[in-house]
Amino acid sequence: MSEAFEPRTRADELRDRLLTAVLIGEYLPGSRLPSERELAESLDVARETMRQALRMVTEAGLLEVRRGRGGGYFVTAARIDERSAAAQLLHRRLAEIEDAIDAGSRIQGAICEAAAERRTADDVRILEARLADFVAAASGREKQAADSRLHLAISDAAHIPALADAMLFLDRRVSLSAPQHPWGAIEDQAAMEARATRDHTELVRLIVAGEIAAAGAVARQHAMIDRDLIEQARKRAEATAVDLRAR
Repeated sequence: MSEAFEPRTRADELRDRLLTAVLIGEYLPGSRLPSERELAESLDVARETMRQALRMVTEAGLLEVRRGRGGGYFVTAARIDERSAAAQLLHRRLAEIEDAIDAGSRIQGAICEAAAERRTADDVRILEARLADFVAAASGREKQAADSRLHLAISDAAHIPALADAMLFLDRRVSLSAPQHPWGAIEDQAAMEARATRDHTELVRLIVAGEIAAAGAVARQHAMIDRDLIEQARKRAEATAVDLRAR
């Protein structure tokens, strides 16, 4: 990895997290990032530090600034020379990310078990509506947003705020925009969304039916989608790096 990508300051660390978020599809091409203020508050850093990190990612070509009403930082298509550095970046963060995903899968299982045990009639109505919204949503950003709303509804149905807080804490170690989840590269989305639809449909069915153990098992397996997407991003970045070295 070039010297420019070696973390030295808090801004460098935030830059790496932003780069990772773009490369694993947490923010899809054309997506608008949360505002500088929102990012700084959610990550508990000074706005100037956040501004420096955003500037570095913009200079790397993965973000662009749009001015005026509705403006902000928007994701561009990742440049191939940046992806050659991404392999080492993702490799460096892989242990941290996998640890958070493993812990998160266990907490997600507990949340879904509690939801199957404690859901009310109102919870059932909301869960079924959120599932229908997810199925009907267009591929990409719309489906990603519907996914977040469904997972929040499941957390609400568990009626244990401490579990939801723990899940959000772990999600934020992986995702800058938690509870929004990584969504992968465009070429991988159709297969991933089909898998998520199957998982979501079965998970809501089990929660509504009160099948506690089965709901937990499906939830823990479903959480591994994030791990698989990150592994796909790492392999893609490594393949790009090999191609560049061969030129």
